Amino acid sequence: MAGLDSYRYRQEETELREGDVLYLYTDGITEAATRDSRFYGEERLRNVLNEHRDEPPLRLLPAVHADIDVFVEGAAQFDDITMLALAIR
Repeated sequence: MAGLDSYRYRQEETELREGDVLYLYTDGITEAATRDSRFYGEERLRNVLNEHRDEPPLRLLPAVHADIDVFVEGAAQFDDITMLALAIR
């Protein structure tokens, strides 16, 4: 488990309902970078997630990955690009 010793974590709960999608990702997604060091970022991720919000995870995840590929234009990445989507049914 990765974490920061100096960071103060807090516990929260939320109830997921039918139709909700839980999307988890590593910082390699938002820090995916172009050759000139522009980051993919949270705003672009949020936009692509909203564009595909009605898609099941098997279509949502490839859509996010494809958008990252378009953004980085073939630049090599130096961090993992890991994501998980769970649809509540």
